Order: sequence, then C-alpha cells, then structure tokens
Amino acid sequence: MSAIALLFLVLGLGLIGWLTARVRATRFRAGSTARFSSLPSHHGWYVALWTVIPPLVFLVIWSMTAPALVTDAVLATPAAMQLPAPGFDRASILSEARSLAEGRSFGAFHGLAQTLAPATPPRSRATTGLRARSRCCSRSPAARSRSPASDPASAPARRSSASSCCCCLAPR
Repeated sequence: MSAIALLFLVLGLGLIGWLTARVRATRFRAGSTARFSSLPSHHGWYVALWTVIPPLVFLVIWSMTAPALVTDAVLATPAAMQLPAPGFDRASILSEARSLAEGRSFGAFHGLAQTLAPATPPRSRATTGLRARSRCCSRSPAARSRSPASDPASAPARRSSASSCCCCLAPR
C-alpha cells in the first residue's frame, strides 16, 4: 500500500473517531443541566489525536528502519557472500538489486544484483491496458486497428503466436 493511501486511511479513521466521540459527548450532555469542563468538540479532538498520532509515528519509524532491515535480510542470504568488500561496488550492486525488487527496473548490469533480487516480470497487457500496447508495438495506432489482432476471431492465434507482437501480430 502506498504512503498516500495509508495517510488517507489514518486520517479517515481520525475523522471517524472525532465524529463518534463528539456525538457521544453530545448525547452524554443532552439530559443534564450541569456545567461540564469541556465541550463535545474537545472530546472529539482528544480521540482523533489518539487515533491519528500513534499510527503516523509508527509509519515514520517504519519508513526509516525498513530499508535497513531489508538490506540485512539480503546480506544474510548465501548469494550475498559473493559481494565485494564494503564500498562503491557493493553499494551499486545492492542499489541495483533494490531497484529490481521495487520494480523500478527490469534488468541489471551486474549478474549478482539479479541473483539477490530477481526482476519482477513486466505487468501483463490486461493490467496496463493501452499503454503497454502502444509501447510494445512499432506500428501506428491506425495500423493496429486494421490489424488481424483486432479481430476477435483471431484471439486464439494471437495467444499462440510467440514470435509476433502481443497486440498486432507483427513479427518481432
């Protein structure tokens, strides 16, 4: 889950806590004529802060410690015994392996980086939609629309043809 999604989730939970505590405090005061020392919104803010601050503190601490934990786990693998001594070469190999594991790159210059963190396969056309189709095909969009691949009857042929483009059946 991305950091922005987690932030919105935590803030949403804080809003729910604020509303719930405010409503409960208002209901508690409803039948009483006594004077209270705090307003319902004070109760709401108290609950909202206790709902938002601990998860945010945890996420900040986790974001600072997680990369070190992952690096230690990678260095504990048998493949890491082949790494050079600490220095620029070692750091570049580990950086390459990190980018492979995060999916920011799909190949490595150094074979050891590929061994430490194999590249994730590129997303399928079903998940990337038209962007993947336009990247993998050298033909223009107009030529693709007239191609045999746009015909639904040619779908089985398109799936079985390993030597052609995934969207227009052009030879690779």
